[in-house]
Amino acid sequence: MKLTLTMRGALALAASASLVLAGCGGGGSLGGDDAAADGPVKIGLLVPQSGVYKSLGDDMKAGFELYLEQHDGKLGGRVIDVVLADEGETADSGKAAADKLVKQDQVTAVTGVVSSAVLNGTKDLFETKGIPLVGSNASPTNINDAKFIWRTSYVNDEPGKALGAYVAENVDGPVYLLAADYQAGKDEVEGFKETFVKAGGEIADEVYTPFPATKNFQPFLANLQKSKAKAVFTFYAGGAAVDFVKQYSQFGLQGDVDHYSAGFLTEGGVLTAQGKSAEGTFTAMNYSADLDNATNTAFVKAYQAKTGDAPTTY
Repeated sequence: MKLTLTMRGALALAASASLVLAGCGGGGSLGGDDAAADGPVKIGLLVPQSGVYKSLGDDMKAGFELYLEQHDGKLGGRVIDVVLADEGETADSGKAAADKLVKQDQVTAVTGVVSSAVLNGTKDLFETKGIPLVGSNASPTNINDAKFIWRTSYVNDEPGKALGAYVAENVDGPVYLLAADYQAGKDEVEGFKETFVKAGGEIADEVYTPFPATKNFQPFLANLQKSKAKAVFTFYAGGAAVDFVKQYSQFGLQGDVDHYSAGFLTEGGVLTAQGKSAEGTFTAMNYSADLDNATNTAFVKAYQAKTGDAPTTY
């Protein structure tokens, strides 16, 4: 069985491996000593192994490992030596990890990256060093001219775009916008606004919470409640999504103010952690483990056998 686009990073890296790895023996910038002859090639896997997005990184790591297990540990016909690096939760931590992969570990290529802030912060490194990055989650709208960066996921603003017109048609009144204050949050909100306003929707307010510092959302929820908005559109993921949804319910907004969000809010294990606090939340996402086709059914079975959990968009 071969994996599909559900594990975007693994598949895209495999698809591009023939081109990336074909240059390994040419003495260029790709890969250093690992590029020699037919030996193993170092591939950096840059994902969160700590912090608010650790669960996302765990999902991405599991998917990448599953692909390699099913393909004899090879990409593009070459045996792969995976070098795991902790992206952390900030642009600085991600940049430090990427620097180590490129300059110390001398990887041939890198995949992964959860945070758009990290992708923005490492762009110049990969472009200057000529090291290909196949990004499998972060996809900010402001990276369009990169030569060595490929993104296999949706663009950040697309889940919001998918919900905008629907919310405008189904909510009778203004909608409050609330998201994490970094590139992905702003992209999601801009995508939502684009289709929401075009469909005649009214915005109550637009507020961003400090990231990753915000653990207590009560002040922001109080302002939402005071606004008299009929609904809210949000962007949160990982541990922040668990905190936000639980506090949203505890504050008495669940069932009172309709909650719409990019699907990251309830993706994977965070939904289990949120429990009944997530009931009534409407989300949009590019993938679901419930997709009813033979390829996805086989993929879900293999992923669950490896991890014990259903696969996620990550």
